[in-house]
Amino acid sequence: MAAFTADEINKNWQLFDLFQNGGVVLFKRKDFLHEINRQFRKADYRVCDVKCSEYPDQGAMLIGILDALNIPRYPHVNLDGFNDFLYQINFNNCTGIVLILTNFHSFYNSNWKVAFQILDILAQNHRSHLLKGNRLLTIVQSDDPELDQKIGLVGGYLPIWNTFEWLKKDRGL
Repeated sequence: MAAFTADEINKNWQLFDLFQNGGVVLFKRKDFLHEINRQFRKADYRVCDVKCSEYPDQGAMLIGILDALNIPRYPHVNLDGFNDFLYQINFNNCTGIVLILTNFHSFYNSNWKVAFQILDILAQNHRSHLLKGNRLLTIVQSDDPELDQKIGLVGGYLPIWNTFEWLKKDRGL
């Protein structure tokens, strides 16, 4: 897939907006997330959902993400292997791939170091795939309105809140 065209930006400005500031975008409200999910699917993105509350530890979470992305893997995966496997994402027959991590706060609260490392790896892969003309975006849904500050820089960028929750007051702060 080539860079965003002017026509594509005008037609789907909300989708384009999510790609502009790094590879990780935050959502708090699930109704906003549901709507953007619908828009991505309508624009022929492959949307991969991972319910983070179902994965209690690093190994399970890494396998859950790789399985959602439909990447062949070994039975056990560590962070280095996870990074290597992400290079093998198949972007055929879609505009791009959006990984949605719902209830991320539940995993973050139990294992914040690994949660940070996972997002950092995903953000770095966002950039690597964009350089090859492939669109990869990670959307993180969290009930924690200050997750961006807790996580810090991932892939060199502070994860941003979506347009509708950009202001702290929009997240209940």
